Amino acid sequence: MKNRSIRANSILLSLVALTSAGLGGCLGQNTGETTTAIRLNPTPVEQTLYQTQDDIDNRIFGITFDQNLLMLSEDAGRLFLLERPSRLTPEPVAY
Repeated sequence: MKNRSIRANSILLSLVALTSAGLGGCLGQNTGETTTAIRLNPTPVEQTLYQTQDDIDNRIFGITFDQNLLMLSEDAGRLFLLERPSRLTPEPVAY
């Protein structure tokens, strides 16, 4: 008889624990992700229609700076007249 009441108490205690854990999960704190917030901004990571902040940073810092350095080296070649061979010859050229 005593063994039977201990078993019934343990089952009852298990059911109470499972019920409270289940309700605690369902009634937990709201993390701010309501359906209205999701409907207003379904893609919170994107900064433009198709780019994330990482895409924008890659474009600005990677591609733009790389292109600017390439153009700077071309401009330096034009400045120091290195982009084409010299037109000076030891003898005059008849036109």
